[in-house]
Amino acid sequence: MKLAYGIFIGLLVAIFGVVALFAILSFNSSNYLKEQEPFVKAFTFEFSKTWNPSKVERYLSNSMLEQMQGFEGSQGLEMSKSLGRVTDITDFELVNYHAGTQNTIATFRFKAKFEFARGLITVTVVETDSGSRIDGFHVNITDENINKFKSEA
Repeated sequence: MKLAYGIFIGLLVAIFGVVALFAILSFNSSNYLKEQEPFVKAFTFEFSKTWNPSKVERYLSNSMLEQMQGFEGSQGLEMSKSLGRVTDITDFELVNYHAGTQNTIATFRFKAKFEFARGLITVTVVETDSGSRIDGFHVNITDENINKFKSEA
């Protein structure tokens, strides 16, 4: 009987520990969302004014800057220019969050209204001791979405 009672108490402690861990992680990720949202929005609005990585270099990680300056990155930026600048951001959410010993990596997703389209933007932020940097940026827009938006304008 004492053994069963000990096992029961041990299981209760383990369950409460897991619940506490999830609560702490949830609190940390929601705080991180509030902390990083202004940074990500400022980058997005500023970057979309010219779609020129050199104008937002202070926001970008070295690897992201190299990708944008490469051939494929340059092609993507040329296509992005046709969208115009971002005029509104809605439904900002944190979709992935990992806090490690050397850095924190988070992926944010939000709806964006451009001058000539609407789309979904995904941004990855890496935070180290030296600060936060954009390490991924993806715009998802279909031709159908662009044509529909132009007909509404």
